[in-house]
Amino acid sequence: MTYLLDTDWAIHALGGHPRTVNAIRGLRGSRIVLSWFSVAELYQGAFSSPNPQASLVDIRHFVSGYFVIIPDDDTAEIFAALRAH
Repeated sequence: MTYLLDTDWAIHALGGHPRTVNAIRGLRGSRIVLSWFSVAELYQGAFSSPNPQASLVDIRHFVSGYFVIIPDDDTAEIFAALRAH
């Protein structure tokens, strides 16, 4: 089974929150992916943090452990249309 790790879960995992970390560990053997948008939000948080360089290193390391889903043009267009209304 494939699970999409959203931004909030990624932030909690990066922060070492035990419930989140344990839940993700419980999914071992499953495919866990991140969306491109969540990765962008993590980087945004890093640039807003007190120590951007250290945060960027942590995020790059975290993201490297997951497959990142990149939307195609059709998906991006549908997303934009839905958000516009």
